[in-house]
Amino acid sequence: MAETVTVRIFLASPSADTLEARARVAQVVDEIGADPQYAPHVRLELRRWDDPARPVVCDRAGNPQQDIVRQIGSPGDCELVIGIFAHTMGGRLPVDRFPVPEGRDEPWFCSEWEVEQGLIARRAVWVFQDQRHPSDTSIDAIERWLGVKRYIARHNLPDGTLREGFNPFKDLDDLADRLRSGLRGWLHREFIGPHKSDAPPPSDTRRQRELAHLDHLIGHLSQHEPRYVPLSGEETPEQRLERVLKDLVMPSDFVFDAFGVDESTFGCHHGPAARSVVYQDVLEAYRALPMRGAVRRLAVLGEPGAGKTFSLGRIACELARKAREEARQPVPLLVALGSWTDPNETLDAFIVRRSPPLQADDVQALRREGRLMLLLDAVNEIPPGQRATKAQAIAELAGDERIAALVLSCRQRDFEAELKSRLAFDTLRLLPLRPLQVRDFLRQSLVLVAGEGEGERRAEEKFWQIAGGEAMREVWRMHKRAGTTFEQFWTAKDVPKEPDVNRSIYWWSQEPCWPWQCNARSLIRLAENPFLLTVMMQLPAIPPNRAQLFAGFLKVLHVRERKTRDQRGDGASVPTL
Repeated sequence: MAETVTVRIFLASPSADTLEARARVAQVVDEIGADPQYAPHVRLELRRWDDPARPVVCDRAGNPQQDIVRQIGSPGDCELVIGIFAHTMGGRLPVDRFPVPEGRDEPWFCSEWEVEQGLIARRAVWVFQDQRHPSDTSIDAIERWLGVKRYIARHNLPDGTLREGFNPFKDLDDLADRLRSGLRGWLHREFIGPHKSDAPPPSDTRRQRELAHLDHLIGHLSQHEPRYVPLSGEETPEQRLERVLKDLVMPSDFVFDAFGVDESTFGCHHGPAARSVVYQDVLEAYRALPMRGAVRRLAVLGEPGAGKTFSLGRIACELARKAREEARQPVPLLVALGSWTDPNETLDAFIVRRSPPLQADDVQALRREGRLMLLLDAVNEIPPGQRATKAQAIAELAGDERIAALVLSCRQRDFEAELKSRLAFDTLRLLPLRPLQVRDFLRQSLVLVAGEGEGERRAEEKFWQIAGGEAMREVWRMHKRAGTTFEQFWTAKDVPKEPDVNRSIYWWSQEPCWPWQCNARSLIRLAENPFLLTVMMQLPAIPPNRAQLFAGFLKVLHVRERKTRDQRGDGASVPTL
């Protein structure tokens, strides 16, 4: 039996406005440390200056930060450093005792220095920032709050993360939920997984493995939730009889071929054609799937970067939380099919291999109980020479009615060209982002980076850079004064030439023209794709030279495709630029 591992956690934060948050962190650490799932394997040691059991005693003649390090140790000696910031950075440190690196002019803040020691030592570092506005609205208080925002912004990566992990929280309960999910998943990955310990599993081992799997999913995926903008999708039911009947003597595609029937031209439905359904948020389609009757299979389709993987990760995180709270809920298994490159590996074996610490017996038990929720991402990333065989394996697994639901994602063109005839799935086509969604996407992402006020300002500026510049922005302002809503402005089939502001009467052009069609500088069409929108958001400013801009997009997409194909051992198939 392996010995219990001591995991040291350093809590760094200014004392002025984070005392309640510090107490909540201590509560979560104590809770997880006492959990029977973790207690046999790890002993959590929270190091903080305000520990009631051993508070730091400060020498009035010395420096409090030195006293903290001397009595509870350096943050760099701990396995995890947690930083909490709200509306102030706290006090400064003397430069003679805490020297600053070359190129830095100002002294360290106490908590800033503590976080930096964790980063220098390459420890796990999680920074939590309170998103609530300060109650003190004096000029000094606002300046201190802006100092926190500048600190966060300096350390931000282009995708909005703060090096190791940036976690905004809206209140203390949100802080506790984020920390609890992240800490459980991290402890399992680093200290409790099969490769870390030979300790015998506790009682009720299967449920314990389920919980560890769910914690890993939540810890890995929850960081992306604040950036999610509802994606619209159009669901179309499969028309072939295989949708419901599993034991047809001949597959429909063979019958069509034998009789010379072109399915795309004549259709193959029996009776009235099923009507498509448009979801304003595709998560609603995912949520409804396990509750349907015999047909609980769905193929999510879209162009590269349309949000297929992002939406599957979002619903997997949501389902994992429900399954953790209620043992009878479906357990999601999110599997990236691009890693299924061994032609001799069965689908069942691959799913188990990609879902540690679940074992084959665990997955089979979930299947028997109707609690297996399979999310198979990127069928198109299966090596081309193996797709036909492996699509058949997916179809056979999907035919097992004991499975709660099966969702797969695929590039739309690949599915329609190669896989549709083999997979009788209802399809959910992700729709392009509307201008309102583009603006919301920018706001949510940039608010995470820069806070509410500054983030919203940056998002508005970036949106109008994309939408066509100040000229288009002024057109919008003119119509807004006349009573046009933002949605109407971007979706009307005809655009008013010039509204009569005094009477709020529009004179419409007779030629159908959308705002992005009327302005040659608009990039809204490109921004309809979440991946390309993210790339544009990363740019400090949209290059005015369109040749430069499109050359940049081409390079980014080329590298993205090359990485995808490298993972499946097919990188050489991507032509060089």
